[in-house]
Amino acid sequence: MFLQVIGIDVFYGNIQALNGISFEMEESEIISIIGSNGVGKSTVLKTISGLKSAKKGKILFSSRGEIQRSPAHEISAMGINYIPEGRQILTRLTVKENLLMGAYRIKDKRQIKTGLENMLERFPVLRERENQLALTLSGGEQQMLAIARGLMSFPTLILMDEPSLGLAPLLIKNLFKLIMEFKKEKKSIILVEQNAVQALRVSDKSYVMQGGRFILSGTSTELMQNELVRQAYLGG
Repeated sequence: MFLQVIGIDVFYGNIQALNGISFEMEESEIISIIGSNGVGKSTVLKTISGLKSAKKGKILFSSRGEIQRSPAHEISAMGINYIPEGRQILTRLTVKENLLMGAYRIKDKRQIKTGLENMLERFPVLRERENQLALTLSGGEQQMLAIARGLMSFPTLILMDEPSLGLAPLLIKNLFKLIMEFKKEKKSIILVEQNAVQALRVSDKSYVMQGGRFILSGTSTELMQNELVRQAYLGG
């Protein structure tokens, strides 16, 4: 099994954010987690990436075994890359400098050069803006930069947190087209997303979250046909 999350409980002070969260994923799968704002979706990703600590439960990753007690920088070095909500790019650096920051753990200069060229080819707008400060990019361009920077570390598991948040409809369409390309390339992704329609379309399996728990799970096709999901998240 590529990733196993087993019964994790997570707290913010005295408030329990996750309650017994468990799921599994195979390599090359795309899993989506959908639900209303504030139900704990982002906390799942932060806990896997080591940014939050689980009070209870286990997280097993590939051949690494248990990782739930590992610090975030070690988990990142294992190949798990978290692309946070709100982009969080380095606005006072150029586009190229941001991309190179994504590869700061890689020692092979040829690999870094190859990765940079691949990102500029995949995201042509970033090539056009290569020497501009990230601050000058539009919201959609900043999101592309955040994703490209995450890919610069050559991750084996990508954690994407609300990538469509704040984007215009056309940019959202382009974003999910990109995720479909990732799917064809057999990348492993956990996608947290409020846009349930798009999330279900691109994922293999999905989980519906409410109050820090998973209340439904299944293939994305099954959940798109579920009446509760249709009424609550897909507009009927």
